Order: sequence, then C-alpha cells, then structure tokens
Amino acid sequence: MVRKDELPDHIGLIYYKEDGSLRRVRKAQALPLQDPEKLNSMLRYLVYYRTPNKAEHIQAATEQARHNRRRWQQAEDNADRWRDKYYAASNKLYKLGYKEDI
Repeated sequence: MVRKDELPDHIGLIYYKEDGSLRRVRKAQALPLQDPEKLNSMLRYLVYYRTPNKAEHIQAATEQARHNRRRWQQAEDNADRWRDKYYAASNKLYKLGYKEDI
C-alpha cells in the first residue's frame, strides 16, 4: 500500500478496498493536458484490457438496453390504446349531441 505522505502534494490517491469498492484518500490537482492522444490511448487500454469480465458487462448492458426498449414500446402501445379509447368516447359523445370538449 502507498501512504499519502509518500506522494507529492499534486498526486491523488485512491485505495481499492477488499469489497471491491474504491475510496479516494486524496484528490489530485488538475494539470493542463499535455498530450491528448496519449491520454486517449491509456484510457482505451484501461477499458479494453483491464476491465474484468468484459463479455459479461457487455452482455448485461445489452440486456438492459433490450429491457428498456421493451418497456418504452409497451408505454407507447398503452398511450396509443388510451388515445384511441379517448377518441372513440369523444366521437360517441359528439354523436349524442354533446359538443363541448371533454
């Protein structure tokens, strides 16, 4: 483990806990970006090669997106059904002589 007094003041420190969570011990100071391509390359490396269970994470995200799409479609279908019922009821009232909006 690294203690925060072992690092320069501008360096941040995050501890990885046994339960898998992270705890920020010290916030890093913002520095101007020197080389954006190097940063992008490092971030791609971290995401692609250091993410545990990439396939499981991708599968879970895909399933969540499918679930959300189904829920949105159901909500749209319900809205369409209620709109049709409203128009049918409005037409019946209009034919019965009720001319004002419902």
